[in-house]
Amino acid sequence: MTGINMAATFHDRSVLAPALSPANRLEAIEALRALAAIMVVIGHILGDARHFGVEATTVPDWRIWSAGVDLFFVISGFIMVWTFGGRFGQQAAWRDFLARRLTRIVPLYWLVTLLTAGLLLIWPTLFDRSTFEWSHLFLSLLFIPHHGPTGELLPMVGVGWTLDYEMFFYLVFTLGLLLPLGLGLVGLTMIGAFLAAKFLGDEAALSSFLADSVMLDFVLGMGLGELTRRFGLNRVMLVAIGASCLFVAIILMQAGIGLRIARAGMPAVAVIAVALAVYPPKSGAAGRCALVLGGASYALYLFHPLVLSLTKAAFLQLNPWLDVLPVTVFSIYATLTLFASIATAILVRWYVELPLMQRCSRFRHRPVQ
Repeated sequence: MTGINMAATFHDRSVLAPALSPANRLEAIEALRALAAIMVVIGHILGDARHFGVEATTVPDWRIWSAGVDLFFVISGFIMVWTFGGRFGQQAAWRDFLARRLTRIVPLYWLVTLLTAGLLLIWPTLFDRSTFEWSHLFLSLLFIPHHGPTGELLPMVGVGWTLDYEMFFYLVFTLGLLLPLGLGLVGLTMIGAFLAAKFLGDEAALSSFLADSVMLDFVLGMGLGELTRRFGLNRVMLVAIGASCLFVAIILMQAGIGLRIARAGMPAVAVIAVALAVYPPKSGAAGRCALVLGGASYALYLFHPLVLSLTKAAFLQLNPWLDVLPVTVFSIYATLTLFASIATAILVRWYVELPLMQRCSRFRHRPVQ
């Protein structure tokens, strides 16, 4: 994770309680990234139950697991401020930030998008919610929110809708880095864009995109990042932040304000804050596993739809068994695809993602003219 050594400054500022070591904080964030990705995978696996003739009441509500996306977004906002919160107004900060984020996000996403496009050309029915069109492909590669051929506000790789939000956040954050007080501008821009789209009620793609309160998860993460940057990562403050977020979320839900930021965003902040406060030292196998899975979380998030779609297509050929033992067949499918997705992600991380990032990183080290 870039910029993790800056955590040392937080330890010096801790005034309320002992803080975790930088290494333990890194493991906590990586473990949460792994958790978020696995939650999304499980949710999508459970969503496939209908294809196996399994009643919806037989499996847990798969939509609960979509909260993994909110966890990702809050972590993203937190890390951006953690690593760049002290660089607003510096001359080269925006270049460094944008180069790091594009190197991290774009190569693997473009690869999986092109792979998906190729599969759609030779196997048009492979994916449930995606079909091939050239304009759909180009807009997806450019991270431009749009209504695809199915009418949904989704790119060609369905899970890529979250990366459209990431890119919007990166753009706003990059512009904010140009100004000494840019952090406040970033937060106000995100909130203002949401409120404007929400109250205008336009059904255009961009308005629908901005009107989703999920984009405010980044602002929550930024807030957590700025508090820890100013006052230190200490257990008492972090637990207090977590408890406060849960309290506010409950109040909002009781008041009938069912925005996603209340249902999942604020609880995500609570999870991160408490995890940072209590995550134990892990120097053995558990710690290494957390780092491996956390490092592979992006590959897991992007590639698991491919694994699920290919495996599902094979399993649905077992028609006689589906008629007799649908729950058993689905249980085998769910277990197999979960572990196959994780294994695929680790391999992609080691042999595809890291080499791609290394090749692209040369652009980050070019001298500024």
